[in-house]
Amino acid sequence: MSNKEKSIVERYLYDVVKRLPDKQKKDIEQELRTLIEDMLEERDGNGKSQAENIKDVLEELGEPSKLAAKYRGNGECLISGAYYGLYCQVLKIVLWCVGIVMLALAVISLILAERVFSLNEIINEIGVKIVNFAEIPSVLIQVFGVITLVFIIMERNQVRLEGGKTKWTVEALPQVPYEKAVIKRSDCIVGLVFELLFIAMLVCAPELLGVFLKLDNGETVTVPLFNMAIWGRLLPVFLIGMTAGLIEEVVKLAAGAYNLTVMWVTIVANIISIATAVALFHFFPLWNPDFVRSIGQISGRTFTSEYDIMTYWDTGKPADILLAVIIICCLVEICVAVYKTIRYGMDEVR
Repeated sequence: MSNKEKSIVERYLYDVVKRLPDKQKKDIEQELRTLIEDMLEERDGNGKSQAENIKDVLEELGEPSKLAAKYRGNGECLISGAYYGLYCQVLKIVLWCVGIVMLALAVISLILAERVFSLNEIINEIGVKIVNFAEIPSVLIQVFGVITLVFIIMERNQVRLEGGKTKWTVEALPQVPYEKAVIKRSDCIVGLVFELLFIAMLVCAPELLGVFLKLDNGETVTVPLFNMAIWGRLLPVFLIGMTAGLIEEVVKLAAGAYNLTVMWVTIVANIISIATAVALFHFFPLWNPDFVRSIGQISGRTFTSEYDIMTYWDTGKPADILLAVIIICCLVEICVAVYKTIRYGMDEVR
């Protein structure tokens, strides 16, 4: 078997195995490799070239996404085929994140309460808090709705994240990515977790994003960082930027390696993030106008030291620095995606 013929087999194996859970990959790859070798041996002497026999064998095995679905044991559903396993994985991440955030917010609410609770009261109060938070559907609608919609669109339009054709053929098999083009699944999952946690905090308890101070009577109060008086106008802008980031992480997780689709999604998502950041920092009164004054009154401190960030807070310099950092991070992410796509993402099999 020539290197070119081996390459076709490796590309097929890669396209099947990448869709499977990590614990199944090694065994199924070996099983498929052995199966392909046996099927090729049966075709020896049939008058066709080795390349033609390989093509026949792979076409007989069928489209990688459907073969992977058979190994996973997935039936027909709203989202199936190439994306079902990934869709389930993302939803599991979402459920865990939402559950953890609801529990964390309930515990924080108890910590900030004025009275001391007994163990039974703590358990009951946490249950009540979680139920109350669960009555707010916006987090679930925002996260589940966006993720489901993205996967439905990819499924119904047979979007190929590898840049292949609409109808599967052996020639359309994706290249085995160069090692430096591979996107770590763990990085995508971490990104999704932080995006979801921040969205949940913004929707459920934005007032907790601030400074916690303890009064003389032992009560704990929070000075919100953001302008709660116009939060109804600020939240949609935040969610637009965060949703763009969610879609970017989902696409990266699905693709598994840098390619043209990932590159363009990264560019668009980060442009949206920059635009929303500029809008929030320069076109909305984002910050709590009484932030420094409230902290000073409660703590009894005055901020005059040149080394204290609160001294410069109302000047807008910290906000400008934060905006600059956000823009630089977005531009760096775009540059990395473009470079890795051009340098490694369109390379030959490695």
